[in-house]
Amino acid sequence: MAYKVTVCGSGVKLPEGTESPRARAVGSELARRGAELYVGGCWGLSYEAAVAARKEGAKITVVSPGRDRGEHMERFDFPDPEQFSETVYFGRFVPPELQRSDSYCFMARSGAMVAMADKVVALRGTIGTFYEITAGLHEDKDVGVLLGEDGWDEYFRGVLERNELRRRMKKGKVIYEPDPQVLVTRILE
Repeated sequence: MAYKVTVCGSGVKLPEGTESPRARAVGSELARRGAELYVGGCWGLSYEAAVAARKEGAKITVVSPGRDRGEHMERFDFPDPEQFSETVYFGRFVPPELQRSDSYCFMARSGAMVAMADKVVALRGTIGTFYEITAGLHEDKDVGVLLGEDGWDEYFRGVLERNELRRRMKKGKVIYEPDPQVLVTRILE
């Protein structure tokens, strides 16, 4: 079965000329195993994974908070989504009175991106990544967390294990793994 996998992580643009080998390893491995990736269209770690997966021939679907390509690139200062396979401009579905709120557009996009996929892989991130992880758990999806990135992963693990959400999960599992290839293998089992 070819899985659809949301890859989430920090949306901070990496310094010019640098890349994230671990994020790229996740993207490459997902592609080699036939997964289709769903990403939020921003810079950062999910972009790194998407670039690597694209090089391996994977289908990449960008789920943008914008209403169109111009808004995606200008308002949100995100990379051109046309370099990937498909773009869903989720901002078109945000009620007009909420479109001025970037945070609402991001949350709506993130919830949709997680709902469209079968599984979630989380790279290092902040509040947006936490939201995407918890959305996956609410949807009873398997969530893979790449360990070893600035301690955020252990913080999240502590919050999750003390939270009732984890006890209420029926089907989904949480996988913690420091090795990108092993994480992908385990999440796709």
